[in-house]
Amino acid sequence: MEELAQIKQKDMEKDGKLKIVGKYAWADKHGVPINHMLVIRSELSRTRPDLVREVFRIFKESRDIAIRGGNKNAAQLNYGVEANRPSLEAIINFVFDQKLIPRRYSVEELFDDTTRSLV
Repeated sequence: MEELAQIKQKDMEKDGKLKIVGKYAWADKHGVPINHMLVIRSELSRTRPDLVREVFRIFKESRDIAIRGGNKNAAQLNYGVEANRPSLEAIINFVFDQKLIPRRYSVEELFDDTTRSLV
């Protein structure tokens, strides 16, 4: 089946029906896709912002250790609201366009003060 798909792709490329774009074209336009998120209850963020900051620090530090150890995939992990803003804005637009949310929320509305300050 995979062989058939490769043959079909080659035919489409020759016919000009398929345009192969750069590997990072989507990410350049919309930001790096977010595959996983760490979620903390609002109540915990309000009552124990120190704990939220520490959990964030630990996760970010483990990513940095992986990068120093040569893990190239870890280098693609963005931490913090600002680092993920382009992806978050794209997600908001996509779900609004699909009528899954009543309006386009701002990125700031999705996170509390503690979370927005994490970098």
